[in-house]
Amino acid sequence: MTLSENISVFIKTNACSRRGLDASRLHRFLELNNILINENPSEADYLFFFTCGFERQVINENILIINDLKKYKGDLIVSGCLPKIIPKKFKEEFKNLNLLPSNLKGLDKFFPDSKVKISEVSDSNFLINEKSSELNKAHIRIAHGCLGSCSFCSIKNATGKLRSKSLESCKQEFVDLLQKGQTDFIINAEDTGAYGLDINSSFADLMSALSSTDKNNKAKFFINDFHAKWALKYESTLTKLISEKRISGMLIPIQSGSDRIINLMKRNYTFDLKDIPKMILKWRELDPELKIYTHFIIGFPSESKKEFMQSIDLAKRLDFDNIGLFQYADIENTESFKMKEKIPQTEIKRRIFKAKEILESQNYYCYFDSTALRCIKKIVYNSENNYFAALK
Repeated sequence: MTLSENISVFIKTNACSRRGLDASRLHRFLELNNILINENPSEADYLFFFTCGFERQVINENILIINDLKKYKGDLIVSGCLPKIIPKKFKEEFKNLNLLPSNLKGLDKFFPDSKVKISEVSDSNFLINEKSSELNKAHIRIAHGCLGSCSFCSIKNATGKLRSKSLESCKQEFVDLLQKGQTDFIINAEDTGAYGLDINSSFADLMSALSSTDKNNKAKFFINDFHAKWALKYESTLTKLISEKRISGMLIPIQSGSDRIINLMKRNYTFDLKDIPKMILKWRELDPELKIYTHFIIGFPSESKKEFMQSIDLAKRLDFDNIGLFQYADIENTESFKMKEKIPQTEIKRRIFKAKEILESQNYYCYFDSTALRCIKKIVYNSENNYFAALK
């Protein structure tokens, strides 16, 4: 199919923000080549679907979407993590689908007459169909891949080993966005805190370079997917930035309040969990408006009721602004898949509803989405000081 045939492309994403940035990069590629982006899948010649597979509910949801998209006449091209996470299903049931890696390598074969090649299109800084709360935030994607080996996660099978962007490249993206008036940034990667360890640099070097470049101190950073071990490793760097009101928030997925479960998860903590509360409470004193998000996995193999409550007690103690509680479910090609002492799904659901009950009593607004129980700290408006504050 050639560009002269006036082809059109439909794009759908049901994945994390990194895959969303991949979709946004594709969107830019199509715009640069004057290829029509069609919002109606029934009229498109190509249907690109960017997937995720970090937990079972998302996997099942994306399988349903693939089966739905297959009914259209256009060629379906699946990208993102899912094909590498459930390879057997793709080999047996979806063997005729076109697959595209997350780095979009191979995209040009679908558009051989394109004047601008995908290698000439840089990483995107904004998502398509961004959530309203993040409309004004620019992503700086600092790396691809992961250094971790979590026993419950298969994302590394899809994203590969850590591949950091150069410090100069990250800095130039930041400068370009600053010059356009951008002030709110999301520092983004699969393993954000691992940045630079493959290129003789570090996350501390990166944040120092970015903050020193912003001479007017206008930029604020939200740090996404920041493993707790990196938060502790770079505590002094983060503490300085927080004291300067340069960090707007962080997502620090703790996953469990039990040291034993953390070890089974292979989260590679080289510290005791008690170190985390001290660090976070200190940061909250430095900046009461700092937003800290976290994730917990409920019902990991062999998790006792006591260990479940350790997670909930930790969530209560640290007063997180946003908590995602995910029900454990087996995913093939992970170590936890082979573990014994699985918690029955009925018990996991009971614990999830118990968590909801407890957190709602702590002034959280809780709701279920397609992947997790989400609990958000309720806020009140302080008219005297003109700001919103979390209810205590």
